[in-house]
Amino acid sequence: MKKLLFICLIGLFTPYTVHCEPSTVNLLTSLGEDYTRIGGNLHGYEFMPINDTPAPKGYVPFYISHYGRHGSRSAFSGKSYELVINTLQHADSLGVLTPAGKELLQISREVLQAYDGMDGRLTDKGEREHARLAERMYKRFTPVFKGKNPQVQVLSSMIQRCLISMAAFTNNLTRQNPRIQYNFDTGERMQPFMSGTGDESSIKDRYHATKDSLLALLPYDSTVVLNRLFTNPSIALAQTTKRLDATSGAERISIASLQRAIYDVASVSQDFDIDCNIFNYLDSATVYYYVMDLTYHIALRFANTIGTSEPCVAYAQTAVNDFITKADAAIETGKYVADLRFGHDFTLLCVASRMGINGVGDRKRPEDLEASWPVWKNICMASNLQVIFYRPSQPCIVHRQPSTDEVLVKVLYNEIERRINGLTPVQGCYYRWSDVRQLWSQK
Repeated sequence: MKKLLFICLIGLFTPYTVHCEPSTVNLLTSLGEDYTRIGGNLHGYEFMPINDTPAPKGYVPFYISHYGRHGSRSAFSGKSYELVINTLQHADSLGVLTPAGKELLQISREVLQAYDGMDGRLTDKGEREHARLAERMYKRFTPVFKGKNPQVQVLSSMIQRCLISMAAFTNNLTRQNPRIQYNFDTGERMQPFMSGTGDESSIKDRYHATKDSLLALLPYDSTVVLNRLFTNPSIALAQTTKRLDATSGAERISIASLQRAIYDVASVSQDFDIDCNIFNYLDSATVYYYVMDLTYHIALRFANTIGTSEPCVAYAQTAVNDFITKADAAIETGKYVADLRFGHDFTLLCVASRMGINGVGDRKRPEDLEASWPVWKNICMASNLQVIFYRPSQPCIVHRQPSTDEVLVKVLYNEIERRINGLTPVQGCYYRWSDVRQLWSQK
């Protein structure tokens, strides 16, 4: 159903030939395969088939270092929902609402009811995402958790949606192996590297100027939506604006604000398991404009983009150091078989960029983002980074720990094997930890 609903929308993009280069067509095709991807960083997690490159002969996984974004959540503030509802509701009272407008009104009411005044609240879908991620991790790397009473260290941001994501993940991990024992922790001292991105003041002006110049290249249609929702757009907007201004002091309603509010409702509806293509009420040019607006908003600041993201990416070194320190301890003592962290999207992007994770943290120019950086794929809900450590199952010398040079690692981003930019693997996607450690320490 999702694919069928959006095929027509892809066709509507084609008149804008300036943005139909092959790479951009690929972006439109991927959006057409699942309309919920238009929601960008509000897009729910996609569980892809697991494909593992065989580890070098004799190597087995023994430790996992992980950072996961919280699962699907509600948005912040119900203003967008209320703006759509109030506008359409009043238009309906005037008798100028189209059938499509009536449908959108009902769906928006459902979204508002699901939101229930809870900003940034983890939804049922978000809990399911983390529970399933835990099960997939366990089954994929079972040897890591097979020891006697395996110990797992768990950190979480203090924010509710991260704490409940942590609970959903560890609860299902325990279902796989009830012998697993946990050391849970959270607190103010850890917030800077669990949820922070540093000071952006030095690039604020440059970021806005770059973003504005890129968006200026995109078409933006502010009339199509009116004809879809109202039989008499001028009466509907004029009367609604007058009424809301007089009764509540609300900001003046514009076409742009209404369209953006509809996009916001459409983006978050999937996080409540409301399966309906609200994007279809907008025109294709506007939808694409908002996708790129969100892409630039995130990637220019947090995703290794030249000239704008340097302060935030550099700030992530503290979190990268936490990966290094805890991995060294796991190799030396074997106390913990896994370190699990539960935090936020922007922090995760900065960490992946600082580490040089291929496809996510590539160094790139702002003008290349449209063709090369799909926001829905790189930072969806429950996005995660997993560094898997391997060692020989039978060391050459009996009763000794393997040397650092013998420890290998591979990196998964959203459970997909990734290369590390700037390093040569030993085999496939497997790297010497000593090489990775040196690169990440020098970043």
